[in-house]
Amino acid sequence: MPSTPKVPSDHKKKSNKPKYGKGWKQRYTDLELPSGELCQVKRPGVQGLIEAGVLQSLDTLTSIVQAEVIPQAQGKPQIKAEAVLDDPEKFTKMMETVDKIVCFVVVQPTVLPDRVTQEMIDDEDLPFDTDDLDRKLAEDERDEDAIYTDYIDAMDKMFIMNFVVGGSADLATFRAESAALVGGVPDGEEPAGSTV
Repeated sequence: MPSTPKVPSDHKKKSNKPKYGKGWKQRYTDLELPSGELCQVKRPGVQGLIEAGVLQSLDTLTSIVQAEVIPQAQGKPQIKAEAVLDDPEKFTKMMETVDKIVCFVVVQPTVLPDRVTQEMIDDEDLPFDTDDLDRKLAEDERDEDAIYTDYIDAMDKMFIMNFVVGGSADLATFRAESAALVGGVPDGEEPAGSTV
């Protein structure tokens, strides 16, 4: 009786079985942004952002765009960009929330707020007082080696936020869907009528 040849161990068939929960153990994720930049982020989800004090509640973020979200036939929400861009107060509030999220979740490089925060005022080593709260940092008040939120493209910030709060599983579609939201504001510029 002919013997069956043994298959070397390195040639065994690899299992095509899915590895459930594999991503849950990953503490950080390398994320390629629409601009081509790469950053490393943690993904705390909405509950983690609330527990960290970055969001007061889920309503903090959703109330900003709630009136502008309309259901599509596929069941996906669509943000009406004009409503956000035409309301400078709403746009500013939305971007302040996004900036807080970006500062909290981006691990590499470290991202700092571009405005004076309460934490900066509370730090005795920094020269800020309560009158400075929310004031934009001057160039001479910034660390030249640091990355500040206003250095980051708005599309990249929205992409990071969408990823960490568990938005679209297919981030490639985010690029097209969100282009309308931030595409109308050229880089480095604020919407018409903005007080920022």
